[in-house]
Amino acid sequence: RAKRLLREAGYPRVYHENEDFYAQSPLPPHDVLITNPPYSGAHKERALAACLANGGRPWLLLLPSYVASRQWFTAAVDAAGAAASMLFVVPRGSYEYDPPEGT
Repeated sequence: RAKRLLREAGYPRVYHENEDFYAQSPLPPHDVLITNPPYSGAHKERALAACLANGGRPWLLLLPSYVASRQWFTAAVDAAGAAASMLFVVPRGSYEYDPPEGT
């Protein structure tokens, strides 16, 4: 569904496959990285690290709002020098999450 929605929004070349994101090192060539990591374990930290080490390319990372106040988050962002270029997008109201098929 995500691939279709992004294509309909004008992004014709979307790579969205059920693969191990962390096994891709370095990441395949891309213009923008968009990910919604699992919130369990160290996935949030690992996904942020991958985004910050993304060669300066844009990224969108869907995380709970409380993450921005965690020490590990601020330390990683500060160490990468990314604080000035970050933009937080917060919905005005609640939204509905549709999990991918087969999960």
